[in-house]
Amino acid sequence: LLLVIWGIIKTDGFKIPYKKINDKIVVQNNDGGRIEWLDAVKGIGMLLVIFPHTGLLNENIAKWIYSFHMPLFFILSGYTFTRYKLSCKDFFYKLLKSLIIPYFVYAAGFCIYQVIPNWLWGDEIFRLYSIKEFVVQINCTPLWFVTVLAISEIVCYIIMKVNKSPIWVSVCGLSLFIIGIIYNLQVRIYLPWNADLVFFAVPFVLFGIGLRHVLNIDKVMKVQTLLILFAINVCSELANDRVNMVCRNFGNYLLFFVAAVSGSLFLIGVANRVRKNRALKYIGKNSFFFLGFHITNLLILFVICAKLNIFQSPNEKTSLMLVVVFCTLIIICILRESTLKIKKYIKKCFVLLNKEKKC
Repeated sequence: LLLVIWGIIKTDGFKIPYKKINDKIVVQNNDGGRIEWLDAVKGIGMLLVIFPHTGLLNENIAKWIYSFHMPLFFILSGYTFTRYKLSCKDFFYKLLKSLIIPYFVYAAGFCIYQVIPNWLWGDEIFRLYSIKEFVVQINCTPLWFVTVLAISEIVCYIIMKVNKSPIWVSVCGLSLFIIGIIYNLQVRIYLPWNADLVFFAVPFVLFGIGLRHVLNIDKVMKVQTLLILFAINVCSELANDRVNMVCRNFGNYLLFFVAAVSGSLFLIGVANRVRKNRALKYIGKNSFFFLGFHITNLLILFVICAKLNIFQSPNEKTSLMLVVVFCTLIIICILRESTLKIKKYIKKCFVLLNKEKKC
C-alpha cells in the first residue's frame, strides 16, 4: 500500500477530488464519440477471458489473469456510467435497452447455437444450457457478468442519487464489500442472477466512476507507473489463492481487491499504448457478442481438431490453443457482421412495409 501511495505521488498520475462528482468525461483520442483506449482495453480484456477458457493456458498465467480480468470490466463499466443523472424512468429504459433485452436476445441465440456441436456429432459432447438457467441465472452461464452488472448499475444509481460526494461513495463501496465478505463466509447461498456477487461488483463500478475524475491516462501510461502497478498486481496475486468471482473464490479479500485494481490500471495503461489497434478496438466494441459466443465456438473447433487428429500431441498444446482462439475470433467476427447485415435488412423491410401502408 505504501508502494501504491509513493507511485501515485511520484508520477502525479492521479488527482484527488474534494467536490461532488460531476458528469464530465475527458475523452482523449475521440473516435466518433468513443474513447479509443476504452475499446482497446475491452478488446484485451476479452482475449484474457477467452484464452483461459481453452483449458490449455499455463496455470500460473491463468491464475494471474483471473486476479483482475472480471473486476476490470466492472471498473470500465463504472468509468462510462453517467446514467445516475437520468430520471428513474429514463434510467430503467436505458438499462433495459442496453443490458436486459440484449441479455435475453443473446441467451436465446446462445441456446440455439449451442445445439450445433451435439447435432453435428450426434452425442452429448457439450453441456447444454436451458433458457430457464439464463432466466434464473444461478449457475455459471457464459453471460453471468451481464446480470450482475445490471443489478450493480441499479445499486450505483441509487447511491449516486442520494449523494455524489467521494466520501459517501467510498463509504458505500467499502460497506458493500464488507457485507459481501460476511455473506460469502457465513451464508454463501447463490442467489438468482448471481445477485450475491453484486456486493463485490458494486465497489469496482463505484471505483470506475471515481476513476473517471481522478485518472490522468497520460501519466498512468508512463513506464515507471506501469511497472509499479504490475509489481503490485503480481505480488498480490502470488500471495493469494486463485480467484474466480463466479465460483465465489476470492482467497484473501484485501489481496483480491489490490490485485484487481492494480491489474486493471496496468492494463488500462497498456491499452492506451495500443489504442489505435483496429483488431482490439473491434473486439472491444463487440465484447458482448464475443462474451456470448466464444465458448461454443471453442468447443466446436476443439472437436474438429480432435476428429482431424491435428495438434493433439502434448508438445502442440500451445499451437492448438492459438489456432483454436484465432479461428474462434474469425468465426465470431463473421457471425457478428452477418447478424448486423440481417438486422439492417429487417429494418429496411419494415421501412418499406410502412411506406406501402401509408400509400
